[in-house]
Amino acid sequence: MTQLITDAMEQLADSLRTALPKRRIVTDPRNVTAPCVLVNPPTIQDPQTLCGGFRYQFEVLVIGLAGAGAELPVLAELLAEVLDVLPVTLAEPVPVEIGPASGTDPNQAYRLTTNWME
Repeated sequence: MTQLITDAMEQLADSLRTALPKRRIVTDPRNVTAPCVLVNPPTIQDPQTLCGGFRYQFEVLVIGLAGAGAELPVLAELLAEVLDVLPVTLAEPVPVEIGPASGTDPNQAYRLTTNWME
């Protein structure tokens, strides 16, 4: 099962890396350096169809810089690029703390939900 999860995460990340070669796309939260995109482990569902395969629902974090409104243009640019290449069912703003020494302000971010079939 571990291989199934990591393979799915890497396939989605590789797809994003191909579409956005100048952007940092990671699957390990220890490698987050803002601004970047973090692909989290998916929720896995059996599609119960004749086609087989699994249905993956990913939470993808588009992470901007720490701080308030002045940092939003960096996040908005990265978010627009990701939305151009990733079919998203939900995008919601969330604060993200990066590591234990993230400072006083959280990073601006969007949590995207995307469905993917294998």
